[in-house]
Amino acid sequence: MGRLGREAQERRVVRHFAFLYGIVFIIVLPYLCYDFPFSNYYRLLRRDVDGLVHSYIGRRNEAAYKAHQYFSDSGDKLRRMFQSEKESPWLAVGIITIKRHVKDKQYRSFKPQFVLEVAARVSQVLEKYPQRNNVVLRICNVESNPDDNTEALFISHYIPTFFKPVTVAFNNTYEKEKRDYMFCLREMSRLGPKYILLLEDDALIDWNFFSILREVMESKIENRYRRGELQSLEVANLGQVKLYFPEKVDGYSWDRACIVELFSVGCVGGMIIACLYEACSSPLRHRARTLVAILSFTFVVMAAFSIGRPHMLSFRRFSSVLHFLGPGPSCCTPAVLYPMHSATVVLDRFDSPLSQTSSSRAPLDLLISVHLGIMYRFDNYRIFPNLVEHLSIFSTLRELQEDPRDLFPLRS
Repeated sequence: MGRLGREAQERRVVRHFAFLYGIVFIIVLPYLCYDFPFSNYYRLLRRDVDGLVHSYIGRRNEAAYKAHQYFSDSGDKLRRMFQSEKESPWLAVGIITIKRHVKDKQYRSFKPQFVLEVAARVSQVLEKYPQRNNVVLRICNVESNPDDNTEALFISHYIPTFFKPVTVAFNNTYEKEKRDYMFCLREMSRLGPKYILLLEDDALIDWNFFSILREVMESKIENRYRRGELQSLEVANLGQVKLYFPEKVDGYSWDRACIVELFSVGCVGGMIIACLYEACSSPLRHRARTLVAILSFTFVVMAAFSIGRPHMLSFRRFSSVLHFLGPGPSCCTPAVLYPMHSATVVLDRFDSPLSQTSSSRAPLDLLISVHLGIMYRFDNYRIFPNLVEHLSIFSTLRELQEDPRDLFPLRS
């Protein structure tokens, strides 16, 4: 093939990929990503913020109603399930709940009942979990006046509940958060589990949560494969495992891990597209084949970036084997797993009126992470992708200040 033939072949490749780019990025992805929060198309296409918020409120109210019906219909079965719990279990799950209200004037009529949805999901997942006798579930009602938290009172008829004694309201919200968190951690530690999982009442677990968590803990933390053999590891240096990190700050960035991840996605996806193209076309010369490889790699990288890292990570949900560990961030507290020795360290430091955090404006998640990671040099991890969703877009402390489109749950 002469020079003119090579140039014609290269022009044909460019035309084909220009058509592919146009179809995908102008038609296909805008359609697919229309309902994908955290994709690069979502903000561009979804401008009716008020309508989105009211749709979100409708979904939460419907989910709360279904959860209420679940408890009402499954009362006796749930009581029997929680009566058969094992002493010194593998995992103790505590759901920390307070009476929630919306500060934002525009949506003040919305009465959040996230704890109903979260407690129902945990119970439903536990029902189907083969090793449910190794897991105990408790509700921690930390409202200053527990009787005001009507949803938690309702759930207490079905799930064992710890009630925090009536206390005087704190002016320092950071101190109240610390006391509430430590109350639940202390009560859960008295059950003698190997691990303690604290969930906030707006942290909705995945449907295969317990099986994935156990698989990750046993194959990536307690044991690891080395030279094809599963070897036990010392877990005494484990501080905490974060099961949630905000999607809005979890996109592709210039972080080395993100660059490597995006490059790997581009290489694997680009190779598949290049092979498919070559299989469907006439034999390509070396320069045309190189051009196909470059255009395929660029196409996949651009598509992944447009869809968003949270959604790309969701492909790993197909198997527990695909979940992986990364360094644990200081943020956040919706879902945190503590081994028993680490929980004891946290309680010794923070569960005391003499602790010096009351005058601090530092958030509790930062204080705990620094104490475990720097003071005790424990290893803090995070599981990718998130094993829980953060349901609430409203703060009980302040009005809605961020764009709600950056706060919606990823899938619910």
